[in-house]
Parts: sequence; structure tokens; C-alpha cells
Amino acid sequence: MKQDIKYHGLKNQGATCYLNSVLQVLFMTTEFREAVERCSKHSEDALDVQLHTLFESLKKKTSETTEVTRKLGIEKVIEQQDAGQYFEKILSLVSDEASKIFEGHLIHRTICCKCDSETEDDVPFWFLSLPLMDSSDKHYSVVDGIQEFLKDVEFDGDDQLYCENCDDKCDTTVVSKVELGLFTSNKVLS
Repeated sequence: MKQDIKYHGLKNQGATCYLNSVLQVLFMTTEFREAVERCSKHSEDALDVQLHTLFESLKKKTSETTEVTRKLGIEKVIEQQDAGQYFEKILSLVSDEASKIFEGHLIHRTICCKCDSETEDDVPFWFLSLPLMDSSDKHYSVVDGIQEFLKDVEFDGDDQLYCENCDDKCDTTVVSKVELGLFTSNKVLS
């Protein structure tokens, strides 16, 4: 018989609901929670120590985020902030092992239409800002947003890009794909 798990929340220090929502997502991500636990034993400067203490407390009771806000440098807890920015800030302050759990790679392949030469840029990211697609039925889809984000982009006319091989501005296509751990796609799963 499966044991019932009781979940606990976080006390709001003022207007820290943006931070609390991020911390709750991180706590519920088992791989992240386990990495923080492993790394907190070895990295006293990283945020892992405060997160590990908070996560252990959350397993038992409603908890406070005072030590985390202090480590993040949040002084005005009465000011609302952006959850996405604090998600990124937290991942920049934890150990590499913990932050890698959310890391993906955005790969842009630039193809010259004149000489077919290709260049590739690999940019790591922790989150993507997806566009909301217009929808006549008011149902928005993450899949539609990902497909739009990864759509090939054509640069021609006044928008041509410089090609080093041709030593000239040329029509260019930029193809993007996302790599997330074992999932790699320039098309969204069907």
C-alpha cells in the first residue's frame, strides 16, 4: 500500500509569492532536491546549503524562506519580483550538478543560401520565453509556442546576413533546435 504523503507550504514574507512558487517547483523536482542534498555537504558558498535546510523543513512542516531570501540578497520582501528571474538567479547560485538538471541547449544553425556554408551556435539556457500564439478558440498550447519558437527563419532582401565564405551579405536560413537531456528535437513530439 502506498503511503500518503503530506505536503507543506511556505510562509509568505510579504510579497514573496514569486519566490515561493519557484521554491515549491524546485522542491517537487526530485532530481533537483537530491542534487542539492548531495552538494550541500561539499559547497558551503553555494545556495545548496540553504535550499537543503529549507527542503528538509518542508518535509515536516510549513516553512520559512528567510535564509534563502537572505542568501539571494532580497532585502525588500514587500516588493513583488519576477519568478522567472529568480528561477534563473537560484540556478546560477546553486552547484553545477543541481543547475544542470534544468539546463538545455538552444542550437542555431546558420546556412548561407549562396554557398551552403554552415555555422552553429550552442547557447545553454534554463528556460525559454515562448510566444503565445493567437488562437481563435482561446486555447493556447505550449506545443504551439515551442513550434513557433523553433520555426526556421529566412533572412533575405534588406535583412541578409554577412557570410564569411562569400565575403558578402547573402540570403540566409537559421534553423533552431533544442536539446534537453535525452530529448533532442527541432520538431515537437507528435
